[in-house]
Amino acid sequence: MRSLLAAAVAALSLSAAPATAVHADPIVGSMTIVCYGCGPSSGTASLTVNGIYTAWASFSVSAPSSTCPATLVGNGTVSGYYNGSFDFYVYGGAMYLTIGGAHGGSGGGVFKADANLSCGATGVRATFAATIAGL
Repeated sequence: MRSLLAAAVAALSLSAAPATAVHADPIVGSMTIVCYGCGPSSGTASLTVNGIYTAWASFSVSAPSSTCPATLVGNGTVSGYYNGSFDFYVYGGAMYLTIGGAHGGSGGGVFKADANLSCGATGVRATFAATIAGL
C-alpha cells in the first residue's frame, strides 16, 4: 500500500504542478468518515506534508446515496502546516483537493478506503496521497 501511495505521489509531483508553481507539496494522510453514503456527514483527517510537516483537518462531507459509493464531496478547515479552508472531491479512486492559506494550492492524487466501501458504512477509514501545487 505504501509503495502504491509513494509511486502516485512521485508521479503527481512531476505532472500535477503548473509551470508557474513555486512549490509542490507531496501529502500522505488518513481520514475517518462518520457515515459514508448517508448524505451529509462529517470526518477528520491527519496529513503529513513533504514527509516532515503535519496538519489536521475536520470536514463536512456528502456522499449522496444516489451516487454512492462512486463520489464524495467535502470541505472543512485544516490547521498545522496548512491553516485555512480546504475542499476535496473523490471519484472512484481519484482525489482532487484545494487548500487555502500561505502554503496552499490545489492538486490531485489517489484515495483508497481501508475496506470495501458500502453505502451507509459507519466509521470508514481511508488513506490518500496527493501533490498540492501552489503559487
